[in-house]
Amino acid sequence: MTKFWTFLMVLTNLVIYAQNSEKTPPYYIKSVHFEKEGQSQIPIFPKNETITLRFDDLMANNADYYYTITYHNYDWTTSDLLKTEYLSGLDDIRISQIQNSFGTLQAYTHYAVSLPNKETKLSLSGNYMIHVF
Repeated sequence: MTKFWTFLMVLTNLVIYAQNSEKTPPYYIKSVHFEKEGQSQIPIFPKNETITLRFDDLMANNADYYYTITYHNYDWTTSDLLKTEYLSGLDDIRISQIQNSFGTLQAYTHYAVSLPNKETKLSLSGNYMIHVF
């Protein structure tokens, strides 16, 4: 009976620790959301329509943030496609839409990036993930 419980505990630990976990932004990144035509939006949109990622940096030091885009399969596993097959243009681009707070109790810097834009266009429909670093 003890072998059974030992096996069950080992199996449970393997299942728990094998799961992918979502990375949370650092404590100073707030108000992360997607926006379409001025409305907060679930990031699902038709191809060739624009959606904007917005977030605030409470450090308020005009940091350089860059974004990259990856393409994923239906089950969100990383696709084997080359970047040139799903992306026209470039990524690893600095986010240049920056606005500093003015007259607020908490200083912050607001960042925004719209996709597609003049540097980055999505070629395929499917599951994309944007990484900001």
